[in-house]
Amino acid sequence: MKLSNYFIIKKNGPHQRMPRTLEGTIFEVGALFLVIALWAVAVYMYQHAPESIPTHFDLQGNPNNYGSRMALLFIAGGGTLVTVVLLVCAYYPTTFLHVPARMVPLPQCFVISRMVRIAALLLCFLFFAIILMGCYPTTWPPKAIFWTVIVLLACMVVALSIFEAKIKKKA
Repeated sequence: MKLSNYFIIKKNGPHQRMPRTLEGTIFEVGALFLVIALWAVAVYMYQHAPESIPTHFDLQGNPNNYGSRMALLFIAGGGTLVTVVLLVCAYYPTTFLHVPARMVPLPQCFVISRMVRIAALLLCFLFFAIILMGCYPTTWPPKAIFWTVIVLLACMVVALSIFEAKIKKKA
């Protein structure tokens, strides 16, 4: 199974793969611990949650739709998939993120890779908060976790804005 069968990968270009760095390894180890914690909480909540849990919330954090507790495991799987895909994409910014290699200098590629790694960790935290929000009858009040989700989304917007400014500055 070749990756190029599923994605259009250009073979020519100066920055096909970012070099492995200590910073990248630190992000990957941090993501590994987050994913393990995500699955531990999901499995724990799955065992202790009622059969029906809230799966959708309104803008005030009140549940307005319910579903099976199996959704907790799907959320953990989705969080794992998103985190891993983003961490892999950080090594190939000119291929998977459609950044033109001939127009982007190497310092910009490093900033883009760092931005994608931070987005991966923030998204993993977001999935973590969504799992906690879905299990409020046995754990925490939903409004507190709902505002945690809002804060995480705001952090993602701020981080991406800062990195976009850095990318433009390095151009």
